[in-house]
Amino acid sequence: MGKFDLNITYYTAETENCFENSVQSIINQLSLDDKLPLRFVFFGLSENAQSYIEELNIIKHKVTQRFGEQTPVISYVCQKPLCNSALVLEVHSCSNLSDIKILYKSFNDINYIVLENDNVKKLSIGGLMSDDSQQSIGEQSKHIFEKIASIFEHENMPIDSIVRQWNYIPYITKITDGTQHYQEFNDARSHFYGLAKWTNGYPSATGIGTYTNRVVIDLFAVKPKNESVEIHSLDNKLQTAAHNYSADVLFYNNIKQNSAPTTPKFERAKIISGIPETLVYISGTAAIRGEESLENIGISKQTTNTLENIEFLILNNNLLSTNADYIKKMEWKSLRVYLKEAGYYEKAKEIVTEKYPNIPSVYLLGDICRENLLVEIEGVVTIME
Repeated sequence: MGKFDLNITYYTAETENCFENSVQSIINQLSLDDKLPLRFVFFGLSENAQSYIEELNIIKHKVTQRFGEQTPVISYVCQKPLCNSALVLEVHSCSNLSDIKILYKSFNDINYIVLENDNVKKLSIGGLMSDDSQQSIGEQSKHIFEKIASIFEHENMPIDSIVRQWNYIPYITKITDGTQHYQEFNDARSHFYGLAKWTNGYPSATGIGTYTNRVVIDLFAVKPKNESVEIHSLDNKLQTAAHNYSADVLFYNNIKQNSAPTTPKFERAKIISGIPETLVYISGTAAIRGEESLENIGISKQTTNTLENIEFLILNNNLLSTNADYIKKMEWKSLRVYLKEAGYYEKAKEIVTEKYPNIPSVYLLGDICRENLLVEIEGVVTIME
């Protein structure tokens, strides 16, 4: 079996260009050689809700024009890139292997990709949104999860095959009608996840704030066909599992909620081995110890503590706690660094780069899921033989 060889790269466009020219500039730069495009995630800050949809349509048109029947799944995340570019593209691609069938598919007007061989079936979806942006965050989330359920049923994929999920939530800590946006999303997610058993743990996930009115979800799912593919969740002893948080750190609306708020349903990381490479999807990680935020310590210490959490998570001994036999040569594929304020960029980049130099990275302006958190970092690691 050939190597799957996930590749993640970043492309930028000049700030002075109009949006359409910026997209075209990035498209012109793309050089995938013999690789097939899987996921395109664009990051840019729209002026308003109408502009966001107009810009998303430009992106879809330009990418489809370039790739035709091999168009990847597409997302547009309304966050400002913290670099000298108004638009950044994150590209996920893989080698074109003879033993892996790659299908670019559509169901109910939703585009997605299936990768399959005798050992595993993988499903990639991007840019899922509700049809009605005037709905509450909870209603939008519910509608998106209904779309996910329809695709998974169509593809005969169980809900608990989701291994990585990105949740982009408008103004994530904002309170509307007495309810916090992130908590509304968490309640909708908990209801949807309640349809499955999750014997291998919840997905790795990121929940991050955006500056538009639409909830957007991306995900990656893996369904093993035999024992050659294994999936494990990875815990971190420095941090309480998010799905075990106490009510003390959750948002509770005494007026509207008849029951306690639900916890964020994700694991600190997820490991997928035998596909044929081993991937570690590191969830959005912040300066939390136990379940408490390390507040009032500034951006430098929060960034350092966040990296310490990630470092502990991927220590050899912690990886071996999954009872899987890994050969521990790691290759970082990418890092995303989300910052609450643009002024944190230089210091955070200095600290991250010193720890993890030469890793494809992007720095973005986005509210973190707690008001007292200043930075959140996620990543993808390959464990090599």
